Amino acid sequence: MPPKLNKNVLILGGSGLLGSHCVQYFSKNYNVYWTYNTLKNIVPNGIKFSFFENLESLSEIFNFTKPDIIINAIGLVSVDTCEINKKHAYDLNQNFVEIIVSTLEKLKMTRTFLVHISSGGVYGKRIQGKDTPWKETDNLNPLSVYAKSKIGGEKNALNYMGPKLIIRSDFYGINDLQRKHSLLSWIIHNAKNKIPMEGWENIFFSPISAKKLSKTIDTLIQNNLTGIFNISSTNYCNKFEFVDVACDTIKIKPILKTNEVVSKIRPRYSVLSCQKVKSKISFECDWKEELKSYIRRHYS
Repeated sequence: MPPKLNKNVLILGGSGLLGSHCVQYFSKNYNVYWTYNTLKNIVPNGIKFSFFENLESLSEIFNFTKPDIIINAIGLVSVDTCEINKKHAYDLNQNFVEIIVSTLEKLKMTRTFLVHISSGGVYGKRIQGKDTPWKETDNLNPLSVYAKSKIGGEKNALNYMGPKLIIRSDFYGINDLQRKHSLLSWIIHNAKNKIPMEGWENIFFSPISAKKLSKTIDTLIQNNLTGIFNISSTNYCNKFEFVDVACDTIKIKPILKTNEVVSKIRPRYSVLSCQKVKSKISFECDWKEELKSYIRRHYS
């Protein structure tokens, strides 16, 4: 194993789905600190932090960890919850990013490399023209409070005076630190317990595993790349295909039927173009092979 890089990485939201994968991946090569909110046990290099309970401790955390790199993976990701609790959504997805930026600048830590995790959901729906993979330069037409709050977070991150990287992605994975279901763990749980599921044939996306995404973020950082990047699979599928392949990989036949969803707050076509990231680094990700590989590694 190569020696660790002499850099400190602070992962905000390290107990979440992507955050936990980043902690695992970045710990191989960096000195990693990470925040958590709801975990009961004390964890190595973990720092308890809550936006709503001890926000004032953020300066103390920055001073203590002296981060060369910050990965902000804190956010409210449930589209439905964001519609119900708009203030909560804007506080976590937008306003907290402004606080991160202002705190770094107040502490004169503007050499810190800020990575902000956004979402492929910010693109929304094309006003005109046929469906084609979304590029970073496309106009945004958000459909939900979630998407609007994520756009606000991006704008605040772009105001940062130091180096910044904004990631738009649709990622999946299994979080071993928390019992909350993600899309993938929900699928596997339902399949194993013979709980009926619906697979949406009219919702298209380009999913990537949290493990592959973590690795790609590190590559972008090491190449000093800044700005907005889509990171996703380089092909796409619908939600039915995703469920079907996940269940086939674990050799369980699910109770699964096809369906189409009609939603005003969920875009039908969320396929992302990876041409920009492919032009900067070596990057390929076939959604089906990556999904199979991720599940096999997790359950091996």
